[in-house]
Amino acid sequence: MCIRDSPNFHQQLSKCMAKYIKKDSKCATQIYNGILKYWPITNSIKEVNFLNEIEELVEACNDTSLFQIEKEIFKKLCKCICSPNLQVAEKSLLMINNEKIIEILSRNKAALYPKLVGSLMENSEAHWSNYISTLTLNGIKVLMELDSRLFETSSRKCQQEKAEKIKKRAATENKWKALENTLKNNKCSRYYYCLLYTSDAADDMQCVDLGGRRIIKKKKKTKKRQ
Repeated sequence: MCIRDSPNFHQQLSKCMAKYIKKDSKCATQIYNGILKYWPITNSIKEVNFLNEIEELVEACNDTSLFQIEKEIFKKLCKCICSPNLQVAEKSLLMINNEKIIEILSRNKAALYPKLVGSLMENSEAHWSNYISTLTLNGIKVLMELDSRLFETSSRKCQQEKAEKIKKRAATENKWKALENTLKNNKCSRYYYCLLYTSDAADDMQCVDLGGRRIIKKKKKTKKRQ
């Protein structure tokens, strides 16, 4: 199927899946797990179509079926918010304004707020598109209107985690620099450069090639003279 025709196909498929969910809400978990399992990675058009499917299916589900899969949905939504693709990030940010999404957020704030706030804060600081930055600020306003105190605590926690990551990265870089300096100054004279062979025949240098494979010399069979 051509990629240009995929939006029409996904639209019809999402309507069909929504009818299944309305008839039997137990099918929602299987459908969502299937969508998340086959989520596209390199195709942004299909990724937008998958987001449209999730939005339509969320509106078709009841509260009991959504409770089982809402964490996985928001986990994928947070990842799509930080996407470098403009269309994927736009669609995921616009989904925050959906009434059903806001209802899920207001019902389970403690579990869903920290991840979503972290993605929005990261997106507002690092995304290349100004349009996406403005949409991110609108999403932040929505979360602040729902619960300003929880938003402040989640943002502080995200800043602390970011500072800890920066410290760890700086510490590892300093360790590597110190190791490079010691090698340049020849302080570790007992260490030598060596070739690491992957074969167990590395003990015998004459029986191993550069790829670490054993060299087997076949003996020539000599015919016995009668």
